[in-house]
Amino acid sequence: VDCASRRPAPQASELRAAMATSRRALLLALSTALLPGRRAEIVWGAASASYQVEGFREADGRQPSIWDAFDTPAIGASGPVRATKPNGKRNIFGGEDASEAVQDYKRYPESVSLHKDLGFGATRLSLSWSRLLSYSPGSLKATRNEAGIQHYRTVLKAYKAAGILTAVTLFHWDLPQGLLDPAKGEEGWWSRDDEGKPDGKIMKDWLDYVNLCFHTFGDRIKTWVTFNEAWTFTFLASG
Repeated sequence: VDCASRRPAPQASELRAAMATSRRALLLALSTALLPGRRAEIVWGAASASYQVEGFREADGRQPSIWDAFDTPAIGASGPVRATKPNGKRNIFGGEDASEAVQDYKRYPESVSLHKDLGFGATRLSLSWSRLLSYSPGSLKATRNEAGIQHYRTVLKAYKAAGILTAVTLFHWDLPQGLLDPAKGEEGWWSRDDEGKPDGKIMKDWLDYVNLCFHTFGDRIKTWVTFNEAWTFTFLASG
């Protein structure tokens, strides 16, 4: 009870609605300040990356990516990417990994609701390459993972139903581990010919992946982001 007015305290749902209204008002004010007379052209939103938020990294047939090997000793123990430095310390501070993250793989409906509560009209998310395609040792062709495909269909449908514009990042650094194994001739984006020049070997795998995405999700997605910070993953990373 509000002791000053003797009125019942507002319910949680009322507070949530009031906060959402305040956020929308703030975004409109910011839009007006940034583009006077053209605020309708600004769409506010949020962005995420699959490996950073999804968790459930072994669910529904997903295979390891180079990030799994980079942060988890058991996964990277025998491969070219190791989770432990020569001095014994883990690559990630505190030995953390993304096996749990914020569990967006199962909790994406909450993410959709948060976008609406914040007054956001757009989102940018990435797809997990190794959740959509599997690379078996000795196989020359990737296998479609239908469970992963259906998952992203459902997620994209939820955002669309909520009226939230969705852009998709095709590659946010999580290369399938099967495509980075120098001992077997797989060197990811760093693949070179005998003269040390890029040989483009990965392009077939890349085109298989992006064509799958375009043909499978193109009815829901009109804005595609090819790479997230291409310089970063080619010059500062292993993949």
